[in-house]
Amino acid sequence: MDRPKFLLDQLKRSEQSSKAYPRIWNSFSEEFQSPAHIMVSELMIVAGRVAARFGQEHGYQERDSSGVASGLQPVPLLYRVQHPPDLPMLNGCSPDMKLAFEDMAIEQAQVAENVWNAAMSEAKLNRGFLSARTRDEVRSMMSPSLFTDRPAPHTVMGICDEFGYTRVTSPIRRMDDMVGHWQIKAQLLAEHGDARDKAPWHWNRTDMFRLAPIIFRRQFLANRLMASSSQFWGATMMLRMDFEARRGRLQPPPAGFYDINSVHYCDLPWAYYNPSNPGPLIWTAVVDNRDPKRPFLSMLLHSGLNVRAALMPRPLGPANLPFAGTKLRVQLLAAVPHTNTVLVKLAPEEYQPTGTSPFWKFETAAALPYMKMPSMNRLPENMTEPTPLT
Repeated sequence: MDRPKFLLDQLKRSEQSSKAYPRIWNSFSEEFQSPAHIMVSELMIVAGRVAARFGQEHGYQERDSSGVASGLQPVPLLYRVQHPPDLPMLNGCSPDMKLAFEDMAIEQAQVAENVWNAAMSEAKLNRGFLSARTRDEVRSMMSPSLFTDRPAPHTVMGICDEFGYTRVTSPIRRMDDMVGHWQIKAQLLAEHGDARDKAPWHWNRTDMFRLAPIIFRRQFLANRLMASSSQFWGATMMLRMDFEARRGRLQPPPAGFYDINSVHYCDLPWAYYNPSNPGPLIWTAVVDNRDPKRPFLSMLLHSGLNVRAALMPRPLGPANLPFAGTKLRVQLLAAVPHTNTVLVKLAPEEYQPTGTSPFWKFETAAALPYMKMPSMNRLPENMTEPTPLT
């Protein structure tokens, strides 16, 4: 796919300069969950369900020493499970914070089972989707997803039958998917291949029991590295764009590159950037969670970047904390990509979305005293100053 001409011109100028930093190709997505994305995700879940059912309905007929069949052993697979929350042991909503459920009394909201049932009712009415506001209320109640050698419920997916769920759609990038492919292919060979192929699977259930924690740990680390890498490059892009914008050297996209009549255009920094009036960029972010124990608000910057940031200062009283999913306009305070640290502050009130509760008018907590803010007037030491885009 051809890149726009203005990007090619910038790339050409960068290549001519020995001080230019590497170009970062990124785009601002208007839809985080497009219909096509949702359809592909659902089909992947269906494939996992089919594979899990195949494993339970097919298997190896074990026989004792006398040749008598002792029963069908299902195909050993690695199942992805998430056990239901232990609601009697959990707390509901804090009485010091605004309730996310308008039709629930304060006393009822303090019972975890009531909060969970309200969230499940919302999911049933919205084809399985929860709003960010509701998800934040039940996030701490959810059990972690694990691997096991036997089928078990997966609460978030609504799977509670005897077949369970396994993953088989991404064997190139996930080890558990590859194991599933090998096991199913071995079973198909045993059923339809020649006699020499009628051997048991590559691994038995005992092997799966041993593999489950190993693959879980490796995947956990891989996911953390992937998230850290995305955060690093997203923060680096923000830092460089803001550095150029403060000096009026950031080149906006040409006319017509974005649809300025789209409702999503106001979520892009270009809607507020004027090269003739240099200053920090205005970014759009949403509240990720409103944990009152943190001295900052956890934010997720525009869906096209998915950079996590800390909004400082935050409201001092828990009752004034905005709900998860609340959209705000922010400015970059500091960014240290190699530590995945991004600090933001609220943009002036005239830039805030219409309808957003003005929580910033309440008393706010002071910034963290031990956190030294790096200067935004210069780039970090490991970055060279960018070539002016003239």
